[in-house]
Amino acid sequence: MTKLYLVGFPALESEAIDRFFEARRDKPPGWERAQQIDEADVFIVNARDREPVDACAAHLSPWQDIVIVGPSDFGTGWPFIARPIKLTAVLEAINQVMQLKSGFGAAGLDSAHNQLEETRSSPLTRPTRHAPLQASPLGLRPKPDKAT
Repeated sequence: MTKLYLVGFPALESEAIDRFFEARRDKPPGWERAQQIDEADVFIVNARDREPVDACAAHLSPWQDIVIVGPSDFGTGWPFIARPIKLTAVLEAINQVMQLKSGFGAAGLDSAHNQLEETRSSPLTRPTRHAPLQASPLGLRPKPDKAT
């Protein structure tokens, strides 16, 4: 189950996002709203400027990621969704982040979530962060290596 934490959304948008993901709760990998920051797999950050993104990044654990809803990625490399918000695009960005993080691709996403839960329960290991992403409102791709 992927746990989402919303940051900076007005009440009406937050409720709409909750309803959207609640309707998809039983579809793999499953979605749930995290009640606390340390439970979240992905932060969905409403950001008109870089300040809320930086505030979230300051509390980010190695196994957590951010999807930004705003005009750009603010130079972070995290995926962003431009407004007007399209929740299917947010869902796609989260799926891509989780697939890149796991290295399993779509077919093994359930297995990746199981491994993530096992790793999260162990204080000795943490999954490594995925390679930085080239942010784009049309999709995500690994950033090209500067050495090549």
